[in-house]
Amino acid sequence: MATTTTESPAGNYKWKVAAVISGSFLFSAMDLNSALVALPTIAGEYGVDLPTVQWVVLVSFLTMNALLLPLGRMSDLAGRKRLLLIGLVVTGVGGILSFLAPTLPWLYAARAVQGVGAAGLQAVGPPLLVAAFPANERGKAMGVNVTMVSVGLMLGPVLGGLIAGSIGWQYIFLLPVPVALLAAFIGGRVLRETPKTEGERFDFPGTALLVLWMLPLFYILNQGSKLGWGSPTILALIAVVVVAFASFMWSQLRSDHPVVALSVFRNRRFTTAVVVAVLNFMAFGATVLLVPFMLQNQLGLEVTKVGLVMSVIPLSSLVLASSGGMLSDRFGAQMMTMIGLLLRAVGMLAMGLLAAGATIGALIAPMIAIGVGQALFQPPNASTLLGALPRRHGGLAGGFLALSRTFGMGLGQVVWGVVFAGVVTGVAGVSSALDAPPEIMADGFRVSFVGAGVILLLTAALALSRGKGEPETL
Repeated sequence: MATTTTESPAGNYKWKVAAVISGSFLFSAMDLNSALVALPTIAGEYGVDLPTVQWVVLVSFLTMNALLLPLGRMSDLAGRKRLLLIGLVVTGVGGILSFLAPTLPWLYAARAVQGVGAAGLQAVGPPLLVAAFPANERGKAMGVNVTMVSVGLMLGPVLGGLIAGSIGWQYIFLLPVPVALLAAFIGGRVLRETPKTEGERFDFPGTALLVLWMLPLFYILNQGSKLGWGSPTILALIAVVVVAFASFMWSQLRSDHPVVALSVFRNRRFTTAVVVAVLNFMAFGATVLLVPFMLQNQLGLEVTKVGLVMSVIPLSSLVLASSGGMLSDRFGAQMMTMIGLLLRAVGMLAMGLLAAGATIGALIAPMIAIGVGQALFQPPNASTLLGALPRRHGGLAGGFLALSRTFGMGLGQVVWGVVFAGVVTGVAGVSSALDAPPEIMADGFRVSFVGAGVILLLTAALALSRGKGEPETL
């Protein structure tokens, strides 16, 4: 199999790539969180309920996740620079269409366009970034990227609230447009095209089957608890997922050029890094889902202050994200991945033990541990995952990197929601866990956070067991 060649990165080229990719991820993180802030206002203007207006965010999320692996594979065939630039432009166009949308269904469609662009960015950006740095600086590269994502997660709600409250919620969707188009312009001038895999074609039937099972799967994860796990809609979609997944696996085993080369899972370093990432973000789902309820329903904190307390976690990650990447370059990705997971486990276990007599002050230290642990975990594990596969599968690795995060978070919110509700309703004898008294709700928080902590401890042991050795060059 022949591939084209490109000049090796040299000089300050790696920092040009870092600026383009990290800037792109910053606006992507801002876009999601700023849109969340606007949902109550949009619901009031259109006169719809929360489940209906939630699709403004959900449609973009579902579209992105369904296309991560196909677009990662396409970038291996057509070139990652080209797909990145297309993704940036599509994201900008989607933002403009969202701003101009005359009705809620049109806004849904425009947000789906943004989801397509975000999928290209998420799948292609990390492999491009890591490939621009030498192998001994990959942790540093991912640390820079994690830092910019943390900045975006913090700026999104602030800027979104200011824009919605001053000039109108529609203008929130214009927020990422100039950054996306500027990144596309600069990227077109400074980025080098990656080698393209010759003699292979894109697997369109396999892609259709993948979307057919992945799209309803993410819908089930997000909407199952609201619609009811035994509802006809959810049961029908579960049947679709099972049939489509089986058909997809059969097609991939028979295809000469599959959209997902199942042989990559023979690589122990890659497979372990994917599983570790999924388990890490699944455990983190307990924090994302339950801490706001603990702060508001158990501790009686005003809703306006909940976001400020929750910002402790991304702020802690922001402070140490770059350092975490550099530490992994110095001491090894395996060691820093394990330390990061252990710190997150300690934070989760502490939150569980504090649940019954929790105070805001007592929760700060565990939240800092969770944030610092994330900063130490994410760059080295991402570097391992991206570097474990040969160059021809770099885009596919990027797709799995993004998918492991979003799938883990979605799965975690389902799991911990069920655990919390089951514990509380079982003890209190109420139909809704949120109707239980605070002291009973504390039991649900304790079981959930301790469970998440135990999973992180087991995940740290798994990370320690993965194979050693230098990853291949992307």
